[in-house]
Amino acid sequence: MKKVLVSVALIITAIIVTACESNDSFIKFEKLPGVAQSFVKKHFVNLQISYVKQDDDGFEVKFSNGYEVEFDRKGDWDNVDCNHQPVPQSVIDLLPKDIPQYITSNFYDSYICQVDKNRKNWDIELSKGLELTFDAAGQFLRMDD
Repeated sequence: MKKVLVSVALIITAIIVTACESNDSFIKFEKLPGVAQSFVKKHFVNLQISYVKQDDDGFEVKFSNGYEVEFDRKGDWDNVDCNHQPVPQSVIDLLPKDIPQYITSNFYDSYICQVDKNRKNWDIELSKGLELTFDAAGQFLRMDD
């Protein structure tokens, strides 16, 4: 019986600690860094914002149509997820030129629906469910399905 009570107490403690560690908070759009506000206004002009959230890693803007943009703490974008819809051309224009050229040449029947920008590479998700990885300069590295 003692073992059961100790196990239950440990589980409850773990749940409480996990809940307390979350530093997510909802903020107003105007509280985003200026560079993030400009990005949203330029690339997602006519979309309704559902919420803006801040956490230890940065910011997340979620739109009513399911699109989502993530920003680092400085307000620089690092992920655009358009919920299986095409990423706006204005965002694609920010990629190294070799990436859209490679996709057009090799996956002409697909479009980019998610872009994840890292220090070392670009992860691109296509409409057909393929995930492509490119280096920072835009050279193709690998494909996952």
